[in-house]
Amino acid sequence: PLLEVMVRYKTPVEILFEETAKIQGEEYWIGYTKEYLKVAAKSKENLENRIVLGKVERFIEEGFFICSI
Repeated sequence: PLLEVMVRYKTPVEILFEETAKIQGEEYWIGYTKEYLKVAAKSKENLENRIVLGKVERFIEEGFFICSI
């Protein structure tokens, strides 16, 4: 239910970003929400160890939720 609400209404959530990874050939920052959802977001900024507000957009096969920040 909470996940469905976050995706459907694009509710802003706090994300702690930790590292970068390539997903489908593109560079993403990887982090976690307070609910321990593993999320990925694109950013040219260094997000390491930063908490940023983002919106959960969709799930992708690699086990990540794509977020916009």
